[in-house]
Amino acid sequence: MTFTVVDLNSEEKIKMLILYRKNGSSIPQYINHLEYILSTHQIDIIMGDFNINYLDNSNAKHLHQILKQLQYTQTVENPTFVTTGSLIDHIFIRNQILPASNTSILSVYYSDHDAIKISLDLNKTFLD
Repeated sequence: MTFTVVDLNSEEKIKMLILYRKNGSSIPQYINHLEYILSTHQIDIIMGDFNINYLDNSNAKHLHQILKQLQYTQTVENPTFVTTGSLIDHIFIRNQILPASNTSILSVYYSDHDAIKISLDLNKTFLD
């Protein structure tokens, strides 16, 4: 799913992509599809439950490489899946927008995943 945030004063846009990968589905296929989407569309922020533990280099290495090459930075640094201590919920921000963003993890009582909150300073985002 994609959606766009529009600054009505400047008409600048930030395009966001929300993803989910079903646990047990092919990680290489998922990453290849993500790479295709990012190379054919201008996406500024990618977020979602990837079910790929970013702290486990064996599963996440290719994801690290692709997103770094495409100039995205992972902004979630701590585990988000409480029961296993893994980081499977992600926010990747295109490096040009990174200075205008702030990401935090919020504990919630109704899920075994912590919530991730992203804040954007639109005044900083659109400055050249």
